[in-house]
Amino acid sequence: MHHRCIFLYEYACAVGRDSQLPESFLCEGRAMRDALAEDLVRAGWEVILLDHVSGTEEYHHFEQCLRKADAAWIIAPEIDRILVTRCQWVEAAGVPLLGTSSETLSWLTDKWQQFLILRQNGVPVPPSTLEPPGDLDMTYIRKPRYGAGACDIQIWPSAWAPPQVTPMRSEHTTSSFGTVPNYLWQRYVPGQAASIACLCGPGQQVLLRAAAQRIDPENNFRYCGGYLPLPAPLELRTKRLAKLALAALPSLRGYIGMDLVLGPSPDGSEDYIIEINPRLTTSYLGQRALCEQNLAELALAIIKGRTVDEPSWRDGGIRFDTQGNIYPC
Repeated sequence: MHHRCIFLYEYACAVGRDSQLPESFLCEGRAMRDALAEDLVRAGWEVILLDHVSGTEEYHHFEQCLRKADAAWIIAPEIDRILVTRCQWVEAAGVPLLGTSSETLSWLTDKWQQFLILRQNGVPVPPSTLEPPGDLDMTYIRKPRYGAGACDIQIWPSAWAPPQVTPMRSEHTTSSFGTVPNYLWQRYVPGQAASIACLCGPGQQVLLRAAAQRIDPENNFRYCGGYLPLPAPLELRTKRLAKLALAALPSLRGYIGMDLVLGPSPDGSEDYIIEINPRLTTSYLGQRALCEQNLAELALAIIKGRTVDEPSWRDGGIRFDTQGNIYPC
């Protein structure tokens, strides 16, 4: 690529307390952004960052940063279409977007639409519904249609749930299209919570390492980091499922995270894709620690359409948390 200056935007860092996001999002966002910025600088790029502006002034400062940049990399949650909107701002300015287009994001960040397209393409996904399920013998996870992390997630029925938190949104939103449900109910599936990341471009999709996720079920499934790589048989199952999802979503670009559950059956018949995160995820912290190449540099090449060699990986494993700390394991 000929671009030498990248605007690296992370929503929680940019608007800080005005974001009204949980404190954990602020810490996690900064850890991701700072790690990626370090890798971009190591690859020879100048990086423009945006920090601590008020919500009302965000667009003005965002636009100023775009004027100085040759490309933009957006890290933002799907909540309230924040990710879609910022990518639209980049595209409207005519600046190359180092990620999935807003056109694709407009439906992919809706977890209901995501569920439908994956199911239609034969990807194993837990049964989901837009209305509270009547079968109280089964356990469901209620999650926002436009959500990120474990924000506003609850176990259903509520008798199973830990102490309730105040929902961030009502059950439905009224719009010009009528009443739109804000939540979906996804069948709870037992197993090992896992993730895998992929670098996606128009000519190549490179799967990274499969990771175990550390989830706190006592705290509304709060994500606490993870470790990688998974043992070889589990990693093989993870990659098999990820390839199905990638085949169903050819328009993905940039760094993509996938959340999965690997069920108790050794043949993988009870494995499920839980959701696709079309943006940088916290797993980047672990992936970059284990990879022998510069992941940011690889991602930029793939987004541009170049073909790269598969990355090589250091021996052993590492554990990472949401603050950016890395430990051998």
